[in-house]
Amino acid sequence: MISKEEILSRTGCNKANLDLHYDSLVETCEKYSINTDKRFAAFFSNILHETAMLSTFEENLNYSKAGLLATFPRRFNEALAVKYARNPELIANHVYGGRYGNNTDGDGWKYRGRGGFQYTFKDNYKLVSKVLKVDFVANPDLLKEQPYAMLSSGFFWQTRKLNELADAEKLDSICASINGGYNGLQHRKGLYNKLI
Repeated sequence: MISKEEILSRTGCNKANLDLHYDSLVETCEKYSINTDKRFAAFFSNILHETAMLSTFEENLNYSKAGLLATFPRRFNEALAVKYARNPELIANHVYGGRYGNNTDGDGWKYRGRGGFQYTFKDNYKLVSKVLKVDFVANPDLLKEQPYAMLSSGFFWQTRKLNELADAEKLDSICASINGGYNGLQHRKGLYNKLI
């Protein structure tokens, strides 16, 4: 794993943000065998992208009408996009409600994306609670705090066998596994190339 100083010089990451998260990053990489240059670059480039360069470990759901139509084309038509635009709680409940354990009104918002890879849905919060031995179901905001934000990302990485994809430099497949698509793929690849 490269040093904190190298990360700062290669990525332009904010020093204060990196200082807050670096120890948890090191712990996570050790725990989940993210222990080669390729693995680290693939893991951390995706963390940087998903967290807006370590500035937030919580999903930004403040979408405009156009943003809703582009990001969630199967969930919004023009009329719904106008109604829900710029209302993060309504958006979360609409997009995430009624599936994967989100069966109570408000669960979409309560279990919105948090952590380095934006865990969503109550079922996923239950799973990561069991693994990290912390009750994220009752205390969902803990998932955006360290060390849990980083450790949950390492667990996600391990369960999806992303070390193997990193070894093969399958960056598109890693992006799809984390994001469900290819949003931000070029940014992720650019960061990877700076970190490798």
